[in-house]
Order: sequence, then C-alpha cells, then structure tokens
Amino acid sequence: MAADCTDYERRLFRSLAGKLDLMNRRADYAREALRARAPSAMIRDARHRAADLDNLLPELVTGRIREARDRAGSLSEKLPVYVTEQIREARARSDRTEADLTGLLTSAFEDRKHRMAVLLAVFDGLSPIRRLSRGYSYVESPDRRAVTSVDAVEEGDILRIHVTDGVIRAEVTEKERLERAAAGEQM
Repeated sequence: MAADCTDYERRLFRSLAGKLDLMNRRADYAREALRARAPSAMIRDARHRAADLDNLLPELVTGRIREARDRAGSLSEKLPVYVTEQIREARARSDRTEADLTGLLTSAFEDRKHRMAVLLAVFDGLSPIRRLSRGYSYVESPDRRAVTSVDAVEEGDILRIHVTDGVIRAEVTEKERLERAAAGEQM
C-alpha cells in the first residue's frame, strides 16, 4: 500500500511539473510575443497574461491537493485497521509536499511576475506614444525621413511634426547650426 502512495506522489509531482513547464512555456511565449509587437499592445497583453497566471496558480495547486486528499480518503475506507498509520503518514507527507510545492510554485511565480514587471517598465519607457506624451515630437522631412540634423532640410521645406494627438505641418524659414557635444562626449 505504501508503494501505491509513493507511486501516486510520483505521478502527482510529474503532473505538477508538467503544469509548471506549461506555465514556463507560456511565459516564454509571452516574452517572445512582447519582443515582436508594438510596445502598447505588448504591455496590455503582458498584463492580461500576468493576471491569467495569477488566477491559474491557486486553482492548479488546490485541484491537485484535493485529488491527493480524495485518493487518500478513499484508500482509508478500504484498508484494514493496521494500515491506518501508514495512511496518516502518507497524508502528513502529502501535506509537507503541498507546503513545499506551494512555496516553490509561489516563489517561481513571483519571480516571473517580477521579471514581467521589469520588462513592462522597459517597454513602457520605449513606447513612442509615451515619449510624445512627454512633450517630445518626431519630425519628418518632405521625403518622409526623420530629421536629425539641420543639414537634412532646406529653407522652404515643409516638415511634418508628429505629436501625441496629430501632425503639424511647418515650413522651414531659417536654420541655425549649434555646436553641441555628441552623445557620450564631454563638453
């Protein structure tokens, strides 16, 4: 009978490991999807996935624990009195295992959740819309290229200035070169 409990524990661990592996693959898929899409969509989807994972973890652990307890309960009704002590020990091991697994899963989930929050913050900082909302703009030359230097435009050119809520068209009436240190250089 002890072999049945040990076998059941092994199956329980394998099942939980499979669920944890599935959750890890879903998190990896989410991370890859985040790299491939627009920052605002990635942030929204990542938040939804984090909420889904947050809701899924307690259900998985509780369901597996309930199954283990139900199985232990049904075995106790069929066994003679002399194996009752073995069942109590199996339940105690099951309770210890439950506590260990809950701790491990919670720790792994919290780690993933923290990493997801860090990624969300990075993507949020890279969001073009977020930058525009802070007062920055994106300026295009008449040939629709980014204007990064006064040499890229001529007087009379019509520029497109992208801001948060639209586009402004402006004519270049004058240009003035300023001497500034390049990024990473000291003045």
